Amino acid sequence: MKISKVIILFLTIFLTIGCTIKSKKGLVVSKLEKASTLSTVEVVLSKYVYFRKDRKIAPDNYFLAHTEATIKLGIDLSKIKSKDIRIIGDEIYLKLPPVKITNFSYPSEKFFIDTIISDLGPHQINYDKMDELFLEAETQIRSTINDLNIKHTAEEKTRLMVRQMCRNMGFNVVEIEFDTINADLFKP
Repeated sequence: MKISKVIILFLTIFLTIGCTIKSKKGLVVSKLEKASTLSTVEVVLSKYVYFRKDRKIAPDNYFLAHTEATIKLGIDLSKIKSKDIRIIGDEIYLKLPPVKITNFSYPSEKFFIDTIISDLGPHQINYDKMDELFLEAETQIRSTINDLNIKHTAEEKTRLMVRQMCRNMGFNVVEIEFDTINADLFKP
């Protein structure tokens, strides 16, 4: 009789602890998923667009314009799965999705022709050529993003924000790592 009471008591404690950990894990997953896309870094990159129209008789004509792209980086918290979270008492270990570009904005309103250097105005250069120049500038901006240190900065800021979220949920130790598979900034 005493042995069965001890076994029942032990099973009750074991199941209670197991349910508490599962419910804590569920709480963490639901809170992180509610945050959805977490953008932690915003960078504005400027680029100058230059074009020289060669002329054989008269002096060459020049076209110079300024463009600007706004890039936001962060993580998609909806991709966190239960297997990416490990809870031991008041400690939590998280494996977060890789940092990605959450928004890339290259608005035409940010294109400005430098009227001091340019002697070719927008009416003197055809729109197809201007589009080609701005598209080339966008391609160059996109190609330099991976060379900047903004991914590391986004990871650090994401760590800080998620760590604070977890501490607000009652965790004293929060360890965070990032998934490195498909870690290219431009992959969805």
